[in-house]
Amino acid sequence: MSIQSEATEAARLRLYAHTVGVVNGVRNSVGTDPVIGLPGNEEGTGTGVAEFGANITSSRRRNTSQRDILEAPALTYPNFNYRIYRCGWEDLALVTVPPEAAGPGCEFFRIGADWIDPTQGETVNILGFPISNSVLVDTKQVGAVIHRAIALTPDDFSAEVLPSPIEEQRKYTFTSFNDERHYLIPHMGVTKGKHPRGFSGAAAWVESNEGQIVWTARFKFAGICTCRYKSGAIEQVVKASVVKQFLEEALGPE
Repeated sequence: MSIQSEATEAARLRLYAHTVGVVNGVRNSVGTDPVIGLPGNEEGTGTGVAEFGANITSSRRRNTSQRDILEAPALTYPNFNYRIYRCGWEDLALVTVPPEAAGPGCEFFRIGADWIDPTQGETVNILGFPISNSVLVDTKQVGAVIHRAIALTPDDFSAEVLPSPIEEQRKYTFTSFNDERHYLIPHMGVTKGKHPRGFSGAAAWVESNEGQIVWTARFKFAGICTCRYKSGAIEQVVKASVVKQFLEEALGPE
């Protein structure tokens, strides 16, 4: 491998350490889920970041078995108080888990210590679990219900922050955009049939430009992906400063 390709792989692995796939409990494709009472939805996936994550090495991704996918271990820590904090003024949520839940190789990220709100033209990096990367692993019928097991593999892309939309664009296209809270980035994967659905909840990262005696892949937290526009060609990101504000409201100052 060349030095550049090795550096690129090192950067991906660093982002893997901060990222986790999230799948909701909805099992029905139609009707209402009998357990949680939500409408059935086969696309209930997304991405989580920052306070919980698991490192996925290259060899681990290649050697994941069907059993690993179908029999994922549950989080069973009876003495831990699991909490879900929902933001009342932005599309954000926080799930608390014990440190042991992340497993070996996890690299927790202190958002309050190293973050940035990128400006127009600055490059951000996104890694998440888009539905377009899903693979059907197993199908079985239980009574009248068909169960399908889907494996989601991570994908990443880089993009430059776009100019803020003009007033007319905000009125008719970027209807949820707020200059004080958001910025926009292009998702060129749509030109190759890759929709960003599933990147919601994924973090944006800016590579750190701090000097190092020995280079390592280091990033600054730059926000959380939320909604998308123009059939997935434009992704909206909640600024890091806004995410930090929500975390402080939910958990208190770091």
